[in-house]
Amino acid sequence: MPIYNFDKILQTNNLSYLVVGWNERNEITPPEAAVNRWNEIYNLYCERTANNDTLTFYSLSCEIGYLEMRYTVITHLVYGLSEYNKEDYGRELNAWGIPFNIKGSILDQVEQLQRHLRIAKQNLDLKTRKLKSLKGDDETKESTSFLKQIIIIQEQLGVKIDIRKDSVEFFLTAIERLKEKLEQQKKVRNG
Repeated sequence: MPIYNFDKILQTNNLSYLVVGWNERNEITPPEAAVNRWNEIYNLYCERTANNDTLTFYSLSCEIGYLEMRYTVITHLVYGLSEYNKEDYGRELNAWGIPFNIKGSILDQVEQLQRHLRIAKQNLDLKTRKLKSLKGDDETKESTSFLKQIIIIQEQLGVKIDIRKDSVEFFLTAIERLKEKLEQQKKVRNG
């Protein structure tokens, strides 16, 4: 995957950048497998960079995705609940961890269901705020970091990096090579 595409996905969460040949002008729907493929790529990147903040960010992003889906489903179930679908919706609510007595009256349980819905929303908001604090005020922080690293690598190793063509693998290998070079220089100085 080119460095440019990887960086763009980090900035925008737009998985269209995984599609080979996409021109960034046309709207496309990424294939269903894009989420899993991105998770694999990002996991590998985090392992290779051993960045705990990045791992926390990734973990939190995944958790928020689940919490958003859960909140949407629970909202649909709570507000769509009727005597006609009480048994099916009640089982589904229970499966999502929301206690609902299928044999009991819906009206007697509405307040409790709305409280659970508020709790789910508060939990989602809390995690979202935490993710935003990890991102910091500057949304382009990660991108700027990439650009700075590329400039340093080019200066120190004397290589030319083309962010639209060179892969993230090449970038990570260059970082490892730069670390080795700096270690060697350190040994020579302390020598």
